[in-house]
Amino acid sequence: MWEIMVKENANKDLVLLYYNVGLKLIENNKWGSSFIDTLAKDLKMEFPTLKGMSAKIIRFIKILLKFFKKKNPVINN
Repeated sequence: MWEIMVKENANKDLVLLYYNVGLKLIENNKWGSSFIDTLAKDLKMEFPTLKGMSAKIIRFIKILLKFFKKKNPVINN
């Protein structure tokens, strides 16, 4: 039972991390593609065990959050 709770909390934390990263990227739209590449490299160096923060995934997070913000205006800061 506790294993399920740990996994659920980890998933919630990861979704919240993705949301916050995507939100910052949208808020600072002037940051270009090279910023995302640098961010992904920096995150990998700082947190080598963190998975799911490649440049490709970060770009997808940004696109996904833009889509959901358009479809659901309640998703705002």
